[in-house]
Amino acid sequence: MTQALRQKRTVIDELDLELLNLINRRAQTVAEIARLKQEPGKDILAHGGAGFAQSLVLLGLVDEFRLLTHPVALGCGRALFVGLSYPLNLQLISSSAFPGGCIAHIYRPSPAWTLSARRLSKEVSHV
Repeated sequence: MTQALRQKRTVIDELDLELLNLINRRAQTVAEIARLKQEPGKDILAHGGAGFAQSLVLLGLVDEFRLLTHPVALGCGRALFVGLSYPLNLQLISSSAFPGGCIAHIYRPSPAWTLSARRLSKEVSHV
């Protein structure tokens, strides 16, 4: 094997190892969040960026969405519900308007979505 080919092979092996580690960490995180949700106590509030939130949504780990609509059009940003394999039907639980024009909405996923996403979550956690 030439040195250049060996170096490429090493880089590919390292990338494969990083990908396997990432998949393993993700599966552990999914399993840990699912375990925490089963414990008695207060609700879990997840703070993070759009990517973190998207991961939680795709894995069916979100029981309630608390969304704020601000009266500002930015024209850019990341969408929260990107990558869904089918529509996420939400049930409006409540909404509140504030004097500055902001509106708070509380939604819960439909039971059918939650069951499908939890099946996927279990598959990911067994990787």
